[in-house]
Amino acid sequence: MDYLSKVGYCANKQRSIEKCIELVLIKGSSSNITTYEDLFFQEVQEQGLTPESYRFKSLRRSLGQLKNFDLYGKYPDGNYTGFIYVTNGFDNLNDYYKSLAIYHLENGMCTGKRKNTVRIEYLCAILFYKHFQDNGAEVLEEATPKMICSFFHDGIKQIRGIGYLGHIRALMKILRLREPKQAEQADYILNFLPNIPKAYKNFEFLSKDESDCIRKYLENPDNTLSLKERTIGWLLYFYGLRGSDITAMRFDNIDWRKDIITLIQSKTDYPLTLPLNAVTGNSLFDYITTERAESDINTIFIPSKNPHTPYKKIAHIVMKIFKCAHVRDKGGCKGVRLFRHHFVTYLLSCGVECSVVSSLTGHMSPESLKFYADADHEHLKECALDISSYTVPFNLFDI
Repeated sequence: MDYLSKVGYCANKQRSIEKCIELVLIKGSSSNITTYEDLFFQEVQEQGLTPESYRFKSLRRSLGQLKNFDLYGKYPDGNYTGFIYVTNGFDNLNDYYKSLAIYHLENGMCTGKRKNTVRIEYLCAILFYKHFQDNGAEVLEEATPKMICSFFHDGIKQIRGIGYLGHIRALMKILRLREPKQAEQADYILNFLPNIPKAYKNFEFLSKDESDCIRKYLENPDNTLSLKERTIGWLLYFYGLRGSDITAMRFDNIDWRKDIITLIQSKTDYPLTLPLNAVTGNSLFDYITTERAESDINTIFIPSKNPHTPYKKIAHIVMKIFKCAHVRDKGGCKGVRLFRHHFVTYLLSCGVECSVVSSLTGHMSPESLKFYADADHEHLKECALDISSYTVPFNLFDI
């Protein structure tokens, strides 16, 4: 408890740990409790907790931290303790399918893919092979065309889309490299994969009025935002940065003499250089010098309640900005991506060259911008066709 207080854990977290200590000391002496796991499941049953509930997760986290301290002398560090590990389905596969999934995890990067991409394909492989196993196919040779198609369609509606289709194709292409026999099986599955058309949705973006409301709120010195929240708001508003890039931003990413931000994007590993404007720069400086707690973490933004752990998500800050600025109070898309979409659509609507927009957003190809063009209403109007020479029924536009 002295350690938790010393490193700045919040009062709620300290109370949660303290209650778990009392729980261990009082109920842990029972003859039917021999492990921390026994105690956890007994409490879950007595309190009627469900895995989705906050109290379930809080109890699991706190007991896991106590176990690590008691048995291994490890103090809480903000990382996952591994207590009550929740399986992702891998343990339910037979040995044959486990070997196929592990093969992809170990060899998926041979085509130049990023580790995170291979990890996603690996998780998809677990689902795909589990589907075969549940339908009676213990090995790939026993998979039927119906089994393959039913992974995507249950006979009534489509249950998985083109994203899964791409992952399965990548999975089979890597499997073809393993041995000739499995290359034949992979080709067989590839031949019976369904043809799912690629659907494009218009990106959500901020209207001019919504953008003005958010900017006025961020500029208001009397708003309820902390310096950290205001700074993150400006980074989103002026640069459309991804949330993962903001949370990973380090002190050496800021060049105060040249007024530039340089970073490696977490999604693409692609370098990005941006000009540091006065508003964002001043806000960053104020947060670092007056509000940021002392910490051995090298990222700029750290949690206020636990400054010795890295910052992971900023979604709650975005929701607070929308709520306090009274933007989309009646519903609608809210989130980090909305700022990125707005940043791109605003630049395009101002006539900025696509190559310049790509350099500011960090897109590796200007082709990535074509999905944003659908929101550029002003320029799309220039492409409209004149239909004055066609006979139009008088009630057509009443529909």
